[in-house]
Amino acid sequence: MTDHVNSLAQRFWQAPSAEVFEQIQENSILDTETLRSVVLHYNAAMHLGIIEGAELALNQLASRFPQHPLRKLWPVEINLAQNDFDAAIEIFAALPDTHKADPNFLLKWINICIDAQHTQGLDIAAQHVDALPDGIKKFEAAASMAKIQQDLEGAADSYRKILDLKPDHSGAAIELSKLLAAKGDRAQARKILENSWNVAPGVPQVRGTLLSLVIQDAPEQLNQAALDDFITIAQNKPFAFGLALSWAQATDNSSYRDKMLLRLDTEWPERAAVERAEMALAQGNAKQALALTDQTPEDQTLHHKHFMVRAKALRALRERAGLEKMIEELSTAPTSPNRLIIAAAAANFADDMSASARLARAARIDAPDMLSAWKLESDAMIRNGEGHAVLKILDTVPDSITHSEVIIDCRFRAARAIGDFTTARQTLKALALEGTLKAKCSYVEFLCHMENVDEAQEFLTTLTPSSTHEMARVSYVKGCVSLARFDPDNAIAEFDQSIQADPNFAMAYSKRAVAHLFRFAPQHATDDLNKESHLKRAYGTRPWRARDGIQGQLINELLLAPQMTEAASLARQTEDAPETLLKLFAENDGNTMLAIGILIAMRQGNRLDAQAPEHPNQGSSKFIPPKIFQYWEGAPPTAGLKAAMDQVAGRNPWAEYHRFDGDSGRAYVRAHGSPEMARAFMLARHPAERADLLRLVVLGHEGGIWIDADDICREDLSGLLPRNSKLVLFQEWLGSTANNFIAAAPASPILQQVAEEATRDILSGASESLWLRTGPGALSRSVVRHMARSGHARLPEGIHILAASEILKRLATNCPFPYKQTQLNWQATG
Repeated sequence: MTDHVNSLAQRFWQAPSAEVFEQIQENSILDTETLRSVVLHYNAAMHLGIIEGAELALNQLASRFPQHPLRKLWPVEINLAQNDFDAAIEIFAALPDTHKADPNFLLKWINICIDAQHTQGLDIAAQHVDALPDGIKKFEAAASMAKIQQDLEGAADSYRKILDLKPDHSGAAIELSKLLAAKGDRAQARKILENSWNVAPGVPQVRGTLLSLVIQDAPEQLNQAALDDFITIAQNKPFAFGLALSWAQATDNSSYRDKMLLRLDTEWPERAAVERAEMALAQGNAKQALALTDQTPEDQTLHHKHFMVRAKALRALRERAGLEKMIEELSTAPTSPNRLIIAAAAANFADDMSASARLARAARIDAPDMLSAWKLESDAMIRNGEGHAVLKILDTVPDSITHSEVIIDCRFRAARAIGDFTTARQTLKALALEGTLKAKCSYVEFLCHMENVDEAQEFLTTLTPSSTHEMARVSYVKGCVSLARFDPDNAIAEFDQSIQADPNFAMAYSKRAVAHLFRFAPQHATDDLNKESHLKRAYGTRPWRARDGIQGQLINELLLAPQMTEAASLARQTEDAPETLLKLFAENDGNTMLAIGILIAMRQGNRLDAQAPEHPNQGSSKFIPPKIFQYWEGAPPTAGLKAAMDQVAGRNPWAEYHRFDGDSGRAYVRAHGSPEMARAFMLARHPAERADLLRLVVLGHEGGIWIDADDICREDLSGLLPRNSKLVLFQEWLGSTANNFIAAAPASPILQQVAEEATRDILSGASESLWLRTGPGALSRSVVRHMARSGHARLPEGIHILAASEILKRLATNCPFPYKQTQLNWQATG
């Protein structure tokens, strides 16, 4: 009978289902002697939320084992599962003092209260924990209480006391190692586990936790024999095989991966299909991964991994109907927090942010401490333009997780999404100062985004990696800082180190591709984009080709002019790089990347404006009229978008504000542009293309300031305009001149030239991206053409190109409003 119970337990916990539960319940009723069958019956019922089944198990326990302590505890747990806290407290209060002073019983009560987020019960427990004599159980209870109070140092101290009393206490060693790893002290975490394994080598959980850390940090320190040995001793075979496959992927060991897959077929056949599917997805073969999930046995189709692999494969293949079917299956009763959270992820993959937020919300209501539910709900709402609402919802986070990195990151992203960079920065900095190395690296990335490069460089000195995984992340952010300084040589050196430490770090390839572009090395950039694309497919993101998008088209321009590209690569390293590159540009008119290279060389040579005027009264240009223009076309703007546009007017009362729509924009171009421009406006294939052309006509005719609709104004903009300015632009991350903010005097020859080129490209049906034909690419070329006519790599008087940091002090750019998830986003055009 014991073997049968163990078999049922293994089947259930690998893939909890109502079908297996029915077998467990039937066995429990028939087995009148074995306590384990009743306990499994109760635990399975509670896991599935079947209260009637749990009560039946309780009755069996009371009739067969009336003196067992669980008879006193299960009623409490059932009441808490039904949110009947008063009844639970009443039962606990009525228990004899011997129960309340029993460390085992008290520890169970604490864990129940933690699961139920029952703070009153925890307060009661704390009083009894303090009264316990020093001992392992007291310190276990104290550690649990400390963790729920987010006192991680207190929890770690309790686990250390347990290990002092009992060095072979594997549970304390595992928990202490997790706390140390979360704090970033991964080397010490590994040392704790190694000591525990040496003292008690027969505990597979210790070995598995240690191997997991090593695979993440330094997979080269392991070999096949170590993984094979662990599979032999492991009680949790799925976890063991998962570690072996993770190591094979981390070390790119295809032969060992194939060996493990063959062993799966014989030793764990019910899970072989989904494991093969995950490997196929990791190799970029989403179609094969989807087919393999179809082969998964029915009793395994409720497994978390099955759904996630299938959802990622469907997303990669853009099978929206398949995702919608999965969402319906998962969100139909009987539901559970785990099923709801997978449904929410699937809705996210299907770009249905409303459904994703709704499902994640249902999951976190059922399980208030489920971090993934809070994260998914926040992500979906932010993408829906509900950043303000996210901040309010996060105020209701349970005390047990309010200081979690996940929750703090949600606050940061919500604040950033609504343009509140001050709150975003304070939130992330507070986490970085006391959090993990990952949090510190995230703060450096944010500083780079804000162009606070000096502060980012200074913060780098606080980063001390203790593993290869952390080394990869630190090298990556160092590369980001160098890239923000437009220093591609040092950036590439850092990204090389990052990729050497973690060959699967997709973002390092993406950033290194940009650095290679800055060095005029198109083939290297292509290779990196291809590698990034391959890695992203493994995560189920939309497949794309390296030649798609802005970077791909800049690569194409360079590959079409190999002699010029080689000359530019050499010229950028010379002292007179701006002049040499400008001469090349004059000989190869129209090459966008060459224009960008000149602007980067000028920034490095301090030939572009570093700062806006220091004092507000130095603003308000003599030549640029006090007018602000914006454009919105199509359906009425959402409340958040309209509020952002109204804020532009509200924070700049010195300026006359006007917002165009499709009809008024068309009428304006017809009245003040050339007939060709009016025709081009009518033929433009996207609202963003019409906005690009309209801004050139408006500013060319009457001057003023243009601000894109997705920018949130944070401060008065007049301080950006030097008194002598006739054209004010800013340099974005790619080195080009952005066009979401343009301040210009009427009849600017640079803008007139862009307008004529954009008109010509629209009428000719040019296939390059909007960014290149009517946006920042075209504007960058025109600025450099203007200098090429004079033969000097210096901006003419009255023209200013500010650093991005100056704009970002006043304007939050490219904010994630909901329309960006639709075809209204210009990036949807490629």
